[in-house]
Amino acid sequence: DFGLYFGAQELLAESSEYLKFGDTTQSAYLNSYFTTVGITFQNLGQYKQAIEYFYEGIKYSPSSLSTLILQNNIAVSHRYAGELDESIKIYEQFIEQSQPPLEYARALSNLAYIKWLRDPKHPAEKDLLTALRIRKENEDKMGLIASNKHLSDYYTNINLNTATTYAQQMLQLSQEIGSISDKSEALLKLAKLNTGERSNSYFKEYIRVTDSVKLAN
Repeated sequence: DFGLYFGAQELLAESSEYLKFGDTTQSAYLNSYFTTVGITFQNLGQYKQAIEYFYEGIKYSPSSLSTLILQNNIAVSHRYAGELDESIKIYEQFIEQSQPPLEYARALSNLAYIKWLRDPKHPAEKDLLTALRIRKENEDKMGLIASNKHLSDYYTNINLNTATTYAQQMLQLSQEIGSISDKSEALLKLAKLNTGERSNSYFKEYIRVTDSVKLAN
């Protein structure tokens, strides 16, 4: 997406005029800057660049939670790049650390999911359900969307009804928080999990949602 790419370049140029790189008194701004640019590169599929910016962001992390979030972003970029072993290594380090419940749930769910991606025989169910429970207890809707996505994927080749139930929960949660990207993903997932008219209905809604996003942009 050229718009995203040039937006990232523009952000780099504009920010360099105001930010003093290496100045710890600007840590909060520098952390936000490196995180934002890293996420932009991640969305562009330029994972190596994204990881470099996330590591720079860690140097200016104002809190341990901020560091955990950036480490998670690094692990996600490794996963998108197909570097599953690197991603697993980071999440295994997470699990060994003492951290807030929601960060633990995120690491646990991602670790189980990526181990399953690497080896479809990996017994991921227990950890995925544990992460789901923690997120429910803490009313973490964004986290619950991720958990339901992971569980739907996991059950797709095991039990279609269960996979569909989790995909429907993902759709409902995405509608509640107004996340168009998650809603689109859930609709496409449901279209693939169903057949006949029900599948067509989900796919038509998927097309409608994605077209509305294109028009808005």
